Amino acid sequence: MRIASAVCVAALLLAVRATALEGPEGRWIAPEEDAVVEIAPCGDALCGTVVEILSNPDGDAGSVTKILIDFEAAGGGKWSGTAYSRAKDKSYDCNIEMLDANRLKLRPYVGIPIFGETLVWERAPE
Repeated sequence: MRIASAVCVAALLLAVRATALEGPEGRWIAPEEDAVVEIAPCGDALCGTVVEILSNPDGDAGSVTKILIDFEAAGGGKWSGTAYSRAKDKSYDCNIEMLDANRLKLRPYVGIPIFGETLVWERAPE
């Protein structure tokens, strides 16, 4: 019985570790941008590009806009880079981290993260 319990605990730890190691790659709904953003590798970093405008009936993004730029791993399941706000036409330092498999927390800020705003994006349906 102890061996079975140990195997179950080991399997659970591996599953938790695999989930923790997942990155933010994929498509995300960015409500403040009225868009779907695809996060994918760009060189050695991660970038996020608007691939769909939600209020556009055709869903077409028009001209492609990169709004997450050069995000690099910062340890502890976090990434740091630059976020561009199309609505404000400004760029900000930004940290991102996975809250779970379907939620991504963004913290764009000026100067230090305490002077920022927390945004949560939901994974876009496939």
